[in-house]
Amino acid sequence: MGGPRSLGIQLLIIACKAMYLNAKCEEIQSDQLSEAYKYYV
Repeated sequence: MGGPRSLGIQLLIIACKAMYLNAKCEEIQSDQLSEAYKYYV
């Protein structure tokens, strides 16, 4: 029941929500996220 996999998925969802909220609150932050995204892709 659950296990490390579902825990990892939950953490990923939480991280995505946090990043989305931060980007919404600060446009500067969303610029930083898009810059970071360019480096990872």
